[in-house]
Amino acid sequence: MPEKKEATFKVKLNQKGAVKSKSEIAFYARRLQRKRNYNGGLIEMVKSELELIIVFKKDVSEEKEQEILQSFGVKFRSGMDSSKGKIYFYSTGGKYILTFNDDDAKLDFMRKGYQFMLEIHQIYEPNWDIQKD
Repeated sequence: MPEKKEATFKVKLNQKGAVKSKSEIAFYARRLQRKRNYNGGLIEMVKSELELIIVFKKDVSEEKEQEILQSFGVKFRSGMDSSKGKIYFYSTGGKYILTFNDDDAKLDFMRKGYQFMLEIHQIYEPNWDIQKD
């Protein structure tokens, strides 16, 4: 049986060599990587903080969704987390997972105000720990 390893994380420091705030420490603590024993082998479970879920309104066509997603210039794939439940799933349109290269790219995306586009129902951070319906 493989030995247990302590979870660790790296904290980015500002120019003076200190952490900027307690919330920044919490942000990096959430990026911990976990390992789970599965069928005798180790599978690395990575909680990515570099993902967002984008949900379109029900009346938006798939072609329009693809056009909008490609205009963002971000990697995307179909899907969503299951934290919202079945009613939310069936009452909305296409759902996609956006994956960013780094924290700065994600922040830039959020600052651009895409969540206010008429075709978009919601943009939110996924919670992979919650399982509904």
